[in-house]
Amino acid sequence: IRAIKKFHMLNSVDYKVDRVNPERYKIKCVHPDCMFKLTASYRLRGDCWVIGSMTTHTCVSSTQSQDHRKLNYDLICQEILPLVSNDPSLKVKTIISHITTVFNYTPSYRKAWLAKTKAIERVYGNWEESYRDLPRYLNALKTYSPGTIYVLETESALPAYAQDGSLLHGNGIFSRVFWAFQPCITGFASCKPILQIDGTWLYGKYKGTLLMAVAQDGNNNIFPIAFALVEG
Repeated sequence: IRAIKKFHMLNSVDYKVDRVNPERYKIKCVHPDCMFKLTASYRLRGDCWVIGSMTTHTCVSSTQSQDHRKLNYDLICQEILPLVSNDPSLKVKTIISHITTVFNYTPSYRKAWLAKTKAIERVYGNWEESYRDLPRYLNALKTYSPGTIYVLETESALPAYAQDGSLLHGNGIFSRVFWAFQPCITGFASCKPILQIDGTWLYGKYKGTLLMAVAQDGNNNIFPIAFALVEG
């Protein structure tokens, strides 16, 4: 499907799905007068999809659109997965520029943003999984970075039930967390006797504030002491 979409975008034509099932994929041109048809089927012997027949587009597009209907955020997500994996802070403007170079179409800002969000979720997991993994992550920090301390506070959640009807225990809602690394704790003793605290808002599905306490060492360099995630 990705190859078919790229072919149509490169040739400035469009199609609609005529029939689809687990073994067959059939499309035709969006213009009723065009004779284009394509049929692909799944080959069990080769464990792959093969295009069996395809005719040529006889329609001619009178206008060149800046965007293409088949350039959806799922296709953009597949294209930018390696980029997001290397740099999660990739700018949406950079994604738009990259897609324009690859497909010769300019996606909307919203479409590029949705693609980036989906790519980040594929690489790093979704928000709920991240919060669920937080206790294990903090325990791993304490294990592999000895001397690290943390305090994680949660609130009781409503009773949850599994698919078999049994009650799930140990469910909680994240409230706030504090942590400090052992090198930061040890190094604070050699810093100037002044402590500064600053915060920044978190951007994403769930809001909050990241607080950080910092000091200065003898060379006037910023030295982080402790961190906290709170409501505000």
